[in-house]
Amino acid sequence: MQVVVKASGLGQGYGRKRVLAGMDLQVNAGVLGLLGPNGAGKTTLLRTLATIAPPAEGTLEICGQQISMWEAAESISISIITATLPAGCQPTAPAAAQKYFTAAFELATWLDVRMTGGGQPANVHGGPPGVDRAAVAAVATQPESVQTAWVRDRLSTVRSTDCG
Repeated sequence: MQVVVKASGLGQGYGRKRVLAGMDLQVNAGVLGLLGPNGAGKTTLLRTLATIAPPAEGTLEICGQQISMWEAAESISISIITATLPAGCQPTAPAAAQKYFTAAFELATWLDVRMTGGGQPANVHGGPPGVDRAAVAAVATQPESVQTAWVRDRLSTVRSTDCG
């Protein structure tokens, strides 16, 4: 059978509470049941395998592709930004569109850095247009008050854009 999901040394938790530790798992194609008592970590495991919550430790492969913390964080940050932005906004003025999308992409990159605890890995190339990832990573090392002001500035840009 085809291996669809493979986890090695998978760990996950919430703050200081560890929910999964050193879990090895292989899931083949087909139907699978997951049973356990309340609080056993079933939902945490599924959220981690679906890359909704990046693994805190270990490796995760889906269909033979290793999933990194960065990739999972990008997926999560895109979902958060999409839910935050005005629905269907297409700024008509080119300058407004540039400011709008740069602010949105910077917010997504900042979330990536915050979730992974560091900047873009060396093996990940490219990124959103107009975003200086190193500068955004530097913001994430600043005190919370500085980061909050930076985020509010970008949210203000996004929310004040004329969407046509």
